[in-house]
Amino acid sequence: MTEKLKSCPICGKELIVYGPEDWEPTFYDPDSGGEPYRAVCDCGFEFTKGHYDYRDFVRAINTRAADENPPLTYEELQNMENEPVWLIPKCGEPYWDIVRTDCGYEYPIVYFQNTRFGAYQKNGYGKTWLAYRRKPEDVN
Repeated sequence: MTEKLKSCPICGKELIVYGPEDWEPTFYDPDSGGEPYRAVCDCGFEFTKGHYDYRDFVRAINTRAADENPPLTYEELQNMENEPVWLIPKCGEPYWDIVRTDCGYEYPIVYFQNTRFGAYQKNGYGKTWLAYRRKPEDVN
């Protein structure tokens, strides 16, 4: 039984798989070969390790760190100006937003471009909201 291909490790979308391609030797490169399996995503993620066997390819791409997407720390968020994050508020539905930090306040605060709930303060982080680099796999 073939293992199911996991979603994109960056954004969580379904990966598009190409290959392997047939090949023909050319005059300039008689030993040239076709392209091995590769996976790509709209977010820019691309993966290839030279596998021509699909099972080996899936096994390689599905091998990931045990905790590949831990919640960001508040300090990490403060250094992510203009980057997308997956927000999970305690009250409300999770959603994508863009980090903003330069809001003119005298104290450090993180707010978001399209936020539904206003600025999020450090004292509520981990209690009333969390942020991730990408959508966790166990969240719909």
